[in-house]
Amino acid sequence: MNFYCLECNLKLSNSDITKVKCPCKKVNIKPHINYQKNIIKLTKNIFNYKNKTQKFIHGKTVIPLSIPTFSYQEAIESFQSIASTYLVYGDKVKKFEKMFANYSNVKHSTLVTSGSTANSLALAALTDHSLKRRINPGDEIIAPALTFATSVYPILDIGAVPVLVDIDLETLNIDEKQIEKAITKKTKAIMPVHLLGNPCKIDVIKKIAKKHNLFLIHHIPSFFFS
Repeated sequence: MNFYCLECNLKLSNSDITKVKCPCKKVNIKPHINYQKNIIKLTKNIFNYKNKTQKFIHGKTVIPLSIPTFSYQEAIESFQSIASTYLVYGDKVKKFEKMFANYSNVKHSTLVTSGSTANSLALAALTDHSLKRRINPGDEIIAPALTFATSVYPILDIGAVPVLVDIDLETLNIDEKQIEKAITKKTKAIMPVHLLGNPCKIDVIKKIAKKHNLFLIHHIPSFFFS
């Protein structure tokens, strides 16, 4: 498990752990490590108890609709962040952004609070006056008819008009065959939603966006690693 300075949220190396003070030189880190060891022990015990296999009794045992998919290690990392009070932009966030950018093969990534916020941020960025073909109020953005409300609200927030295109009944994603029919002189972007972890036919959609010189905005919070 990782250990952190609860003062600066810096991840401690093995050599740091043997020292009296954190590299930030603000505090004695020995109590911090002891606190975290106690948290680790308690969290492991809780997860072991929760994950204990119980005998299934027909008609009595409750089968949950869903169960948490995170492990005790992730719970411990969360507790450590809360204890450090670095809840917004600490060392873990910076590390995650770098790892995510590397995985995505892009130069930069920015962590936000949700996929909804990501949509709002992406669309707001495309209204910037420095862009030659920025999105203006009244411009149209194509989105699937079956989607999350937060795929549509950010479009309305910037004064644009959502144009909903029907879905493919097999994939439940936007029907790429119908996209070009919905493109008009006012269309500025296509916003496909990779629904429930099922990827859209993005190569086809990319070609359409390039052909018509449109922005392509992915809504991928439930899809990324699939």
